[in-house]
Formats: sequence, structure tokens, C-alpha cells
Amino acid sequence: MFGRVGFAVYLLVLFGSVQQTQRIVLRAIIIVQVIVNIVVVSQALGQCGLQISAQWDHAVAAHATCQSPTVETTIGYVQSCKLTCAIE
Repeated sequence: MFGRVGFAVYLLVLFGSVQQTQRIVLRAIIIVQVIVNIVVVSQALGQCGLQISAQWDHAVAAHATCQSPTVETTIGYVQSCKLTCAIE
């Protein structure tokens, strides 16, 4: 996320005098990057509810109720594709 946001900020500085619509698009890309990655981290930490240690402790994981693995797969797909998959 930081690499993509950093590159978008670099483009904003580099092309500071370009059209307003291009600056809006770059700012939208930055916002989408941050929001999607916050959602991914929140989902990863909250997938087993309050039993966060179930992610690394197999004894706790045996008794924890966690989300279906398809939820994590779907969120990973959304994180990796973002806007490019919608365009294709």
C-alpha cells in the first residue's frame, strides 16, 4: 500500500500543473488504496472475533468460530484487483 500511495503522491507532485480531473483521479486512487487496505487488515484481525490468538495458536483455533475461508479469498481478490479488474 505504501509503495502505491507513495507513487501516486509522486505523480501528483510531478504533474502538479495537469488537469484537475487527473489530480482527482490520483487522489481517488490514494483514498481507495488506504480504505481497501484498512478493510483487509481489519478483516484479517477480526476473522475469528475476539479470539485473535486463534490465528497463530492451534489449541485456540480448534475451539474458535472463524469466518469461512472463502471470505478471505474474496477480500484478497478485491485487494489485488481493485480498479484494474473492473476495467477489464
